[in-house]
Amino acid sequence: MLESRPTAPADLLVRGAHVLDPRAGINAPQDVLVRGGQIAELGAPGSLPDDGVEVVDAELRVGRERVTAERAADLDRIRGGGGGNQ
Repeated sequence: MLESRPTAPADLLVRGAHVLDPRAGINAPQDVLVRGGQIAELGAPGSLPDDGVEVVDAELRVGRERVTAERAADLDRIRGGGGGNQ
């Protein structure tokens, strides 16, 4: 049986993701910082520092699927190796 030890999710910065949040009035490209599997901060493209975080360009494609802010938390969990719901 394969066993794994839970680890903390990696911090991730998605550059230039198109964010749609009607409550906040956002419908524009944003940088999205993910910490601990949760969206921690939004900022204008290029405005968030990338010190100590993995950076993903939202324009990159994974297979046929675009990397978007909606998938940022999923990517964070995959790369962090936590493996479960958070």
